[in-house]
Amino acid sequence: MQLNYPTSFPILLLTNIVLGVFVFHYGLSISYIDAVYFVVTIVTTIWFGDFNLAAAPLGIKIYGIYIT
Repeated sequence: MQLNYPTSFPILLLTNIVLGVFVFHYGLSISYIDAVYFVVTIVTTIWFGDFNLAAAPLGIKIYGIYIT
């Protein structure tokens, strides 16, 4: 089976964003809207001024590296 990249990439990106919201919501104990904001900030790499992973547990830091 061959992957269709024009349709596979947006699905993979959306899956990572949704998964990231849940990971940061539960892992950092922040609200869903803050988790969405944080994930969008990471994915678009616009700024890390509001949230950062300096005090986060190791698993959350590793996930932050992955999603970047």
